[in-house]
Parts: sequence; C-alpha cells; structure tokens
Amino acid sequence: MNGILLCLPIFLPIAAGLAAYFIPFRTDRGRCTLYAVIIGATTILAWLAILQCDGSSFTFLRFTDSLHFTLRMDGAAKLFAGLSASLWPFTMVYAWDYMKHEGHKPMFWAFFTASFGVTLGIAFAANMMTMYLFYELLTLATIPLVMHAMTKQAIHAGVKYAAYSIAGAALAFIGMVFLIVNNAQEFVPGGHLADYRGDMTLLLSVFVLAFVGCGVKAAIWPMHSWLISAAVAPTPVTALLHAVAVVKAGAFACIRLTYFAFGTDILCGTWGQYTVMALAMITLVFGSAMALKQRHFKRRLAYSTVSNLSYILFATAIMTGAGAVAAFMHLIAHSVVKIMAFFCAGSVLHYAHREYVSELEGLGIRMPMTFACFTVAACALTGIPPFNGFVSKWYIGLAAVGEGSAASYLGFAAILLSALLTAIYMSKFASPRINKVMLPAVQLLAGIPSVVYGFFGMIVLVPAVQAMVKSPFFKTVLHVKSGKGMSLFTAAVLLGIMILPTIITVSKTSLDAVPDSYYEGSLALGATHERSVFYAVLPAAKSGVLSAVILGIGRAIGETMAVVMVAGNQTWMPKGLFQGLRTMTSNIVIEMGYAADLHREALIATGVVLFVFILIINLSFSLLKRRAD
Repeated sequence: MNGILLCLPIFLPIAAGLAAYFIPFRTDRGRCTLYAVIIGATTILAWLAILQCDGSSFTFLRFTDSLHFTLRMDGAAKLFAGLSASLWPFTMVYAWDYMKHEGHKPMFWAFFTASFGVTLGIAFAANMMTMYLFYELLTLATIPLVMHAMTKQAIHAGVKYAAYSIAGAALAFIGMVFLIVNNAQEFVPGGHLADYRGDMTLLLSVFVLAFVGCGVKAAIWPMHSWLISAAVAPTPVTALLHAVAVVKAGAFACIRLTYFAFGTDILCGTWGQYTVMALAMITLVFGSAMALKQRHFKRRLAYSTVSNLSYILFATAIMTGAGAVAAFMHLIAHSVVKIMAFFCAGSVLHYAHREYVSELEGLGIRMPMTFACFTVAACALTGIPPFNGFVSKWYIGLAAVGEGSAASYLGFAAILLSALLTAIYMSKFASPRINKVMLPAVQLLAGIPSVVYGFFGMIVLVPAVQAMVKSPFFKTVLHVKSGKGMSLFTAAVLLGIMILPTIITVSKTSLDAVPDSYYEGSLALGATHERSVFYAVLPAAKSGVLSAVILGIGRAIGETMAVVMVAGNQTWMPKGLFQGLRTMTSNIVIEMGYAADLHREALIATGVVLFVFILIINLSFSLLKRRAD
C-alpha cells in the first residue's frame, strides 16, 4: 500500500497529463477542467503519501543490488514534496485565467501537469540514481514550457536552458558514478563516506563538480544566465521555474548531495567546502548587483532569484546542522514570496501591459490589491522584519557565525553587502511611492531613544559577538585569546547602526536637492542610469553628503547611554577590539555627579579633548572637500 502511495503522485500526473494532450476537446474549459482534476488528485495523493508513508521505501525498478530506482519518504522528502503540493494548485488556478488568451494551450497543460509528477519524483528519490533520473526528466518536461511562445526569443531561451542543463547533467553524472562505485548512493543523514580512505583530492573534486552540476538548475554563477533568458516564458511557467519546479529542485539536489550522500564529516574544513562556498558568495553579490541594473520587471525578479538561491547554497555549504535548517527555511520562505511576486508581475503584464519598472508609476491606484501583495513579497525578499525572509536570512547569518571559519565570516559579509545593494535600490532607484514609505521608516529609526538601541545591543549584539570570539577562527587565525561580548567592537557596531539613519536622511535630502538637469544632461550625453547617479548627481551633492557624515560621527562620539550598556564600562585602556572599556563621554556622565576639585577639573579637561577631536574631524572634512573641488 505504501509503495502505491509513493508511486501514484509521481506517475499519475506524468502519464495522465501527457495522455490528455491527445484527447480532442470541444472547449478549452473542458481541457482545463480535466487537468485541474488530475492536479487536484495528485495533490491529495502527495499529501496522503507525506502523512502515511513515514520512513517507507519502494523499489519500482531494480537492475542489481546496487543499481535500482527507489522511492523513500524521509523528512527532507516531506518538506520538498509538501512545498510542491501546496504551491502547484495555486499556480494552476492562476494559469487557468492567465492562459485564456495564450496559444499552444494543450502543450502547456500537458507539460505543466507532467512537471508536477517529476518534481515529486525528485522529492521522493531514495538515492542518487533515482534523483538523477527525475532530475533529467524535469529538464525534458520544462523545455516545452520555456519555449511555449515559439518566438525567436523563446526558442533561444529553450535551447540555452537545454544546453546548460545538459552540461550540469554531465557534471552530476560524475558524482553519481563516484557514489555508486563507493556504495554511497543511498540518501541517509550524514552520508556514507565518513570512513572513506581513498584519494581525498579525487573525492573533493568530484563533490565540487557534482555540486556545480546540480547547482546549474539553482542558477549558480557562472551557469545562471539560462534563468534570465527564461523570463520570456508565460508567467505561470516563470513562477514555477523560480519558486519550486526547477531552481528549488536544484537547491534541493545540492542539499541531498551534501548532507545525505557525501556527508559533512568528510567535507568540513576542506578546499571542496570553501570552493562551493565561494561560488555561492559570488552568486549572491553578483545577483544583487545585476538586479539593480535591470529595467525589465521580470528580469529584475529573475536576478533576485539568482541572489536568493545563493543564500540556500551558501547555507548548504556551511555544512552544519544549523546550516541545513537555515537552507530549508530559506527554501520555503523564498518559494512562497517569489511565487507571489511573479503572480503580481504577471498581472501587471497581462492586464496593464507594462513590462518595465519605469512604467509602473501610478499603477498602485489602478491595481491596489496587486501592489499590496507585491509590497509584502518585496519586503520579505529584502529581508525586512517581521517577514519570513528576515527570519530565514537571520538563521543563515547565525549558522555562518556559528561555523566559525574565515569563509563563513566572509559569507556573512557578502550577505550584508547584498542587503546594502538592496538598500541602495530603495534609496535612489526605487519609485517615489516606495520612497514615501521607506523614508519615514528611516526617520523613525533616527528618533528611537539611545536606551532602546542599547537594549537591542545587550540582547542581540553582545551574545553574537561573544559566540564569535569563542569560535576556532578567532582563536587560531586571528589569535584572539580572550574577549568579551561587551567590548569596543560591539560598541562600534551598535554606533554604526545608530548613526546610519542620520546619514541616510541628510544625504537623501542633499541628493534630492540636485537639479534634475544634472541627471538629464548626463543621460543626454550617453551615460547610463547608474553612471549618471554616481558621476553627476552624487558629486553635485558632495557637500550635503559630507555634512551628513560629520553629523553622524558627531553623534557617535557624543553617544553615552547605548555605549555604557554594551561596552563593558571598564576603566582601563583596552588591549584589543574585543575587550571592555569606558568611553570619555560615559566617564564624564557617570562621574560628574560626585566629582570635586581636581577630579572635576579632569572631567572638564576630558570634555575639552572631545571638543578638539570634533574640531579636527571638521577641519579634515573641510580640507577633503576643498581638495575634491
């Protein structure tokens, strides 16, 4: 019975979906109804398998004892299958209306339904050989969907997708053969290669090649461009490509390969781990940077997918339990919000016939529900609390810090850089309606009392820094023998957070004060949007930006309450960044109440020293401005 439950959700949509293609229907409504029944039945069967087949396995084709196609229901299979079974019916409902005015509907519905079963096959695969089978079937099932319009662009996108997928399949095939030869192709937590005694260089090389091969569908750099080209497909197709069917199947395959086939025990701390981690970090930053340049609505979302998929790959490459949890969390979070974002983009394209970001101005009034949903999706993708994107990215950051290697900390920095690139888009490249929301939010941050920032530092930053200092990387590489959570470093991070709203607000005001003729003149001379901003508008607003920096630094130097709460309040010179201290401002505030005579004069002298520091900073910025002029 369990074997039937495992097989039916996979083979029913494949067989019935393709067979229904050859059935003549008098109306499109009849065809859509039949496919809706098939997808609905598949969804029910998939959930029955998830709930009833815990730990069960079924071999539907066996060649030898080591070569067989087997399905198994474990925790990872439940998660990915449940995600697919939840999102596919929503996409079907969306496609029902969207595809009314599109051509080639029989082919669309046939392969759309078959892809559902193939994706469930990837989820239920018990070994590398079975997953590889369905992994390649997914390519065959989705190529017609990418080429649906049969235009020159669509055909080019389909050919490109096929070529990249074949290249990835070749690399993944190497990994499959290696695992079969070493009797390690079965998926089990921790893998089978912990006791491997062969050539480690060979093992790590095969792992990197197989990871990249599986990562092709996850749009890993430099094999990402097929996903951007596939944006020409109908929106229901792109929603599936980006949310669950293809890119998530690639990320899921990378998780299976790392945690359930090779195993983290033999991979941790090796050049193989750092190689795949580096590729994930490059993809993360590259995707965010390229999204800034895109003017086409769906292509911008496509580059956003490239960046967000690399979060999952980076969390996978951390190779700890926390990394695996974070990878699955972001896989779920990104799937839900990205399918919502593409549904909104498709509605704009379908009903308003707008394809570019510059054309979206004013549509919020005409389509309020669409843009409300898109705003929620955008906030989640950006990682703004309390949306699910923030939670998953937060856990990725914690996993990186907890791993403790130099590469992990570099990855954490890449995550912050990605967030910064998003912030740049919000400040200058966003629409006026978004700015109307974001600017008051930033101004609100500037008005938060210092004691609240200090409380945040005590609850969040101090424990994080304390765990970071205790990590092996800090002890062995940086030679930090001792350190505390309440330290100079913690105070510096907190002050950086506190002064950012001031700098952003004043800088934005200065940028907005620059006449539009500067920007328009730069465009007229042939400069791009980005070069016009950075080489024409920004230099013109230089005085205001420098003033913002001076104000921010002045607040940092004069801050007292928050620093007292996170710096340790220790009256000695710190011997390092991770030692406690007491700042001059804190010392004045704490001791002035009972000071007298020479003690009081010393505190006043401390205030004079602070004044001299501020004077030097102002003079330095003044000289810098004159030299720049």
